[in-house]
Amino acid sequence: EPVPPPAPAPARPPPKHGLRYRNLDEAMEALDTDGIPHDYPVPPYDATFPQNPTDRAAYIRRLFDAFVDIDSCIDREDTDAFVTRWQGIPNNTSCYSRGDVETCCHLLLEMAMDLHTKGPRSLNIFDTGKLEQVHKYHGFTFAQRIDSICKLLRLSKVRCQLLLRFEGLEVAVGIPPLLVAQVRMNLKQNTKRRGAV
Repeated sequence: EPVPPPAPAPARPPPKHGLRYRNLDEAMEALDTDGIPHDYPVPPYDATFPQNPTDRAAYIRRLFDAFVDIDSCIDREDTDAFVTRWQGIPNNTSCYSRGDVETCCHLLLEMAMDLHTKGPRSLNIFDTGKLEQVHKYHGFTFAQRIDSICKLLRLSKVRCQLLLRFEGLEVAVGIPPLLVAQVRMNLKQNTKRRGAV
């Protein structure tokens, strides 16, 4: 016999001011009860998921090393400012400190862990197109996701600068392969434009 669909969430009385929610707690609760488009169940057990502080530190180290690597980046600028900004991080002669970069790495790791334990509703992404893209990578193991984020960090220092301003953290965690492809496409287009000028 077919299972009846779940009962709809109880309707919230509309607040007097014409908005749907009275406060942030109510809005976040609605995410849990109403769901989000392109949601997916939490992946099954993943042996690559960090189990302890040592595992977490190893992932942070990988992210940090990718952040400061300028040998692999394809949006490199041959300027003293670029070299000083990125080569100066390990010895604190950059406008970014080691602590700044490490903090960003901790944020990326925490978001990746939340994505693997809570699903895409843990990301602050409300764009249904972006959520659909996040869904494409729901089969990634934790290590695959971190590897892909590291690849992005190594390839694009422009992306690293955005992340250090806390811009685009969620998409960097949710769709890193797509961002890697965009970085490569942008390089091709910019090279063509320079050749045409």
